[in-house]
Amino acid sequence: HPVAGKANGGGGGQAGSTTGGSKPGEGGTPENNQAGAASGGDGAGGAQVRGSVKGRLFSARTMKPLAGARVASTDGSSTETSSSGGIELQGLTTGEQLLNVTLAGHAPGHVATTVLATEETYVDAFLLPFAALATIDASVGGVVGSTSAKVEIPAGAFVDANGAAVTGAVQVSLTTLNPTNSEMLAFPGSFAAENAEGESGLLETFSPMDISVEQGGKRLQLAAGKAIQATFPVFDTERAPKVIDLWSLDEATGHWRAEGSAALVNRNGQQVYEA
Repeated sequence: HPVAGKANGGGGGQAGSTTGGSKPGEGGTPENNQAGAASGGDGAGGAQVRGSVKGRLFSARTMKPLAGARVASTDGSSTETSSSGGIELQGLTTGEQLLNVTLAGHAPGHVATTVLATEETYVDAFLLPFAALATIDASVGGVVGSTSAKVEIPAGAFVDANGAAVTGAVQVSLTTLNPTNSEMLAFPGSFAAENAEGESGLLETFSPMDISVEQGGKRLQLAAGKAIQATFPVFDTERAPKVIDLWSLDEATGHWRAEGSAALVNRNGQQVYEA
């Protein structure tokens, strides 16, 4: 999840995955009803006290419920959304949890929440459909997307979960989030961010974009020493800084990590960020 934006708070300006138009330091995503504190410990007899999560999954574009999506928690529990988009997970470890949501044809979702002991936490989750989807030969590389949102992938760019080089056909998807409308509901993770110096803050997002690569239904990672060139759309040309920081989502914690920077350029009469 590369994001262009900056962090507000103790960390100052920081790089992140492409987001835009939102000031998480002033409330983040209010549509997500999330518990704000955690309690836990051991119950009677030393048994671990656990909690539960209920909620619904919607399309961030149409606001219609999404059925048949897989929802998995950080501690390994999983469920499938009902015909009305219902989510129900029981027996969860208390504390911070990241719910990872996957549905065919959609960018993966990551919902940060806090599970309370012996209580039920409610969440609304949102997904967006792919903006672009293409199959390329990993051994050759290729370009996926359009002028305003694309990735240029070099040969031999990916490895699997075991670190082995990937060859053959891989599926590359791009999904942009417009931070000026309801699509921002699908913003993944929390707005918590940490720069290279370990300073923390909250992201102010400008141009979020999900870049996912799979082979045989399994997620792939960028190989060490490899880099992709990415182009991000600009949704608010009046506020867009000349240079913006880049962030990527840590899918284990839901926090954002500094990755570099992107520059504002003009391509065929259209402003974009390039990194």
